[in-house]
Amino acid sequence: GPTYLPIVFVAAPIFLLVQSLSLDPLHFVPLFTNSIIIALVCTFIFLISRKLFDSEKIAFVLSILFGLTSFIWPYVTSMYSRPLAILFLMIFLYFILLHKQNNRLIVPFLAGISLGLAPLSHYFFFYLIPGSLTFGIISMHKDKKKLSMFLAGFFIMILVIGTANFLRFDDPTSFGAAYDLADMGIYLEYHNKFVRTLEGLHGFLFSPGLSLFIYFPIFALSPFGFYYLYKKDKLLTIFFLHIVILTYIFIGTNPGWYVR
Repeated sequence: GPTYLPIVFVAAPIFLLVQSLSLDPLHFVPLFTNSIIIALVCTFIFLISRKLFDSEKIAFVLSILFGLTSFIWPYVTSMYSRPLAILFLMIFLYFILLHKQNNRLIVPFLAGISLGLAPLSHYFFFYLIPGSLTFGIISMHKDKKKLSMFLAGFFIMILVIGTANFLRFDDPTSFGAAYDLADMGIYLEYHNKFVRTLEGLHGFLFSPGLSLFIYFPIFALSPFGFYYLYKKDKLLTIFFLHIVILTYIFIGTNPGWYVR
């Protein structure tokens, strides 16, 4: 399967700590690694929400809702790197919002670095790059220096990704899947099966075995959330909608999500 570098660097100090305590790394490293990452995701959701709604109460509720009612906690029993990619996306969003109140050029630069680290952590986030990059450019287009720093940070990370993949797999687009094609290409091949694609999209919403509304019922409140957010920030609402739609299509068309 794909091999992602950031999760290795994040887990390394935890592995050393677990070893020093004579604990079993197989059990404790995944548990502590993704638990810490998920806690940090909740922290950045709090920071982002506080900036958006000027309310610590709303920010606290939203971060707690994410932490307690989402699908993300099952990842603590594994070394899957999706939570880390989500964390980098949240950091990107935080710095994008922060740049409006902070004139330091390091802020947009770190936004670009964070955006580049997301697909390095999990290749699905390459699907989000066009929309995220557009969101960042529109947010900073009035300040050329900030925009230049944002793009510099992002393309530095793209260069790092390509170089790392080439050094490991002789292909800048490969993340280490045991196939000749890059991982995204493999998934696109899977997704071309039209009938199963429709089954997956339907099942993701309505299947009694896999329905999003059964396993994540609070999702039913999302239209109200989007409406409230739209009144606060139209561009950010469009950005979040594009993430939701792309994620729904990607997961719904995954070969493992057909109607059961």
